[in-house]
Amino acid sequence: MDVTTMHYNSSAEVWGIFFAILAAVLVITAMMSITRFGMKKMSLFGVLMMGYGIVMIFLGFLMSSGITPMMQQQSSTQLSSVGMFVVGALMLSNGLIMARSLSHSQMIEMK
Repeated sequence: MDVTTMHYNSSAEVWGIFFAILAAVLVITAMMSITRFGMKKMSLFGVLMMGYGIVMIFLGFLMSSGITPMMQQQSSTQLSSVGMFVVGALMLSNGLIMARSLSHSQMIEMK
């Protein structure tokens, strides 16, 4: 009988942990941005979103170039890379709009 062994890829584990931490940070930032604190600091959250967008575009590039360990199916890898590019570009543009906009408290002070 043949015994199958599983190859352990520690770099894939590190990338997986990094992506999980990035996702947690993004969710926490999104939750904070809809609170009263987030409304007061809209431009700060805009800058954070632009930074996250740039990171996601860079990660999309790393995924499409094959630097990061990905799934075995080629179509899945390309789809994930395109998804990262699209989400990164949307976050970058949303962050730019948020950074330019005045926060609610600043608009009240202007009146």
